[in-house]
Amino acid sequence: MALRIVYLPFRAMAEPTRMLLSLGGIAYEDEAVWGTTFQYYKQHELYPFGKTPVMVVSPTASTTTTTAASDNNNSNAPPTLLPTLPTLVAADTGIVVAQSGSLARYAAKLAGRYPTDDDHTTCAVSDAIFELGQELCTINPLVNCYSGESFAQVERHYFRDVLPAALPQLEHQLSTLGATLAQQQQQAAAGSGRQAAQSDDGGNYFAGSRASYGDVNIFHMLNNAMLLEPDLLVLRTPTLEDWYWRVSELDGLKQYLEARPTLNGIGEDPGLEDSNGVRVTQRSAPGRAWLVDGCWQLDPL
Repeated sequence: MALRIVYLPFRAMAEPTRMLLSLGGIAYEDEAVWGTTFQYYKQHELYPFGKTPVMVVSPTASTTTTTAASDNNNSNAPPTLLPTLPTLVAADTGIVVAQSGSLARYAAKLAGRYPTDDDHTTCAVSDAIFELGQELCTINPLVNCYSGESFAQVERHYFRDVLPAALPQLEHQLSTLGATLAQQQQQAAAGSGRQAAQSDDGGNYFAGSRASYGDVNIFHMLNNAMLLEPDLLVLRTPTLEDWYWRVSELDGLKQYLEARPTLNGIGEDPGLEDSNGVRVTQRSAPGRAWLVDGCWQLDPL
C-alpha cells in the first residue's frame, strides 16, 4: 500500500495528517500542487469534493525509497519516498480519501494514535478536542494566504477574540479530564502488567496518557499561531505550555518538525522555504513539487 498526500503548498489542513504519519513512522509521498496543475487535477476529478487535501491510497507501492532516511538516527522516522507512478494513475488503481478530518483519523489509526475501538469514551474526548482544533483553523489562511489589510484584520480578530476564549478552555480540559483519564489509563496498564513505556507518552494529554490525533490537531493550530506570537502560552496557560513542548518532543514528530520547510513571508508573501533555500508559493512555476527529506523537488506535470 502507498499513501500520497496531495495539497497546496501550505502548512495548513494537511499538516496534522503529516504529523500523525511521522509519529507512526509511516512512509508517504507528499505532492504540492497549485495553479494550472491544481486545475488539471480538478478537471480530471481527482478531488471528490472539488478541494484539497486529499490522500491517494494505492494498493501497491508507487515509489522508490531514498537512502537519506536510513542515515537518520531516529528509528521511528519513515523512509523518504520518491514517486514513480503518476497521481491520476495511482488514483485509478486505488482510492482517493477527501476531507482533512478524515485524513487525520485515517493516519491516526495507521499510526496507533487513535483510541482503541472499544474505548468509546476516550474516542469521544479525542474527537471533541480534534473538533475544537478545527474551530481554530482560521490561523491556517492567516499565516498561509492573507496579506496587507486583510491579514491585519483577521489577525486582530483571531488573537483578540478567538484564542483568548479557547486557551483557558484547553487549559481546563487538559488539567481536569485529561489528567483523570491519564490516571485511569495508567492504573489500568499497571493492572494488566503493561509497561508504562508501551501505553503512554509521559504526562497528561487531552484524552489520557497518550497523545492522540486530537492533541496533534490542537498542536498544529497553536504551532501556527506561535509563528505570530511566540510567547502565546507563557504565563497564561502553564499546563498547556508544558503539554505543547512535550508534544513537540515526541519521537517521529520532533524529526518531522526539524526537517520540514520554514513558513516565511507571513502577512506579505507567504511561502515554504526548504533548507536548500528553495521557496515555493502559489505563484511559483511550474505548479507542482514533491517534498522529499523536507526539501522541494520542482516537477512539471
